[in-house]
Amino acid sequence: DFEGAAPTFTSFGGAGVDVIANPDASGANTTGNVARLTKTSGAEIWAGGFFEIASPLDLANYSKISVKTWSPKQGAVVKLKLENQDASVTHEVDVNTTVANQWEQLIYDFSGAPTADYVRIVIFFDFGNNGDDSEYYYDEIELVNDSGGPQPLVFQDFEGTAPAFTVFGNIAGIDVIANPDATGANTTANVARLTKTSGAEVWAGAFFETDLPLDFSTYSKISVKTWSPKQGAVVKVKLENQDASVTHEIDVNTTVANQWEELVYDFSGAPTADYVRVVIFFDFGNNGDDSVYYFDQYTLTN
Repeated sequence: DFEGAAPTFTSFGGAGVDVIANPDASGANTTGNVARLTKTSGAEIWAGGFFEIASPLDLANYSKISVKTWSPKQGAVVKLKLENQDASVTHEVDVNTTVANQWEQLIYDFSGAPTADYVRIVIFFDFGNNGDDSEYYYDEIELVNDSGGPQPLVFQDFEGTAPAFTVFGNIAGIDVIANPDATGANTTANVARLTKTSGAEVWAGAFFETDLPLDFSTYSKISVKTWSPKQGAVVKVKLENQDASVTHEIDVNTTVANQWEELVYDFSGAPTADYVRVVIFFDFGNNGDDSVYYFDQYTLTN
């Protein structure tokens, strides 16, 4: 989403790519930063740019890719091409813009792509026409659930009225604050802060309750955006029904320090129950040392 460290772009055919502040933060895209592709005058009809990702795209579970685009031309072909590391396997899909001078979301169906470890994402604007100095913008490249699958459902993002938190294990109260590091995987305005007070119990944590039971008939996982000062810390998420007679908990370790990441918890093995209490523990298994952790964007997903 170009909010953190920009990827390394390679452009070709007379195009240039850079990351800039969103020049039209309205409509379908209000994020802070976007990528700009300038198709310079006389650029090849196939001019474009690409970047690479650290892990292959998960096309086994997702069949589509969505991209938010801004084009000065309605009806322009925006080609998206995927390649494996040595470009021995590729697949490309064309979608036309439907509006001019505003953001829209284009959806690319890669269900017909050959099986491969796709790590290179290539984009071409106004494919088939030579460059004329037009500028195009793109952002929010996302894997989308297979056809017919439900879209992820955010059930708590701390942007409205904050839920009532209950803390335990001798930690300070949870508060909702302005995002102290609105970069990378989480650029939302507000987040929850948990301070694991010095000497707090190894099992110290906090919970809030949802108005309705979590929908595990449609979804099987919960994702949470977290920020931890420690890499490798256990972040436990536990679900409980109203009287805590049925519970299920999952541990996931942080993989980075001092930056946002998305942790995904698989609750497909949870007993059937009306889960309304969501409990979180940071650095589970270790006593508190005054470390501060942030969390946000609880989302039901598959």
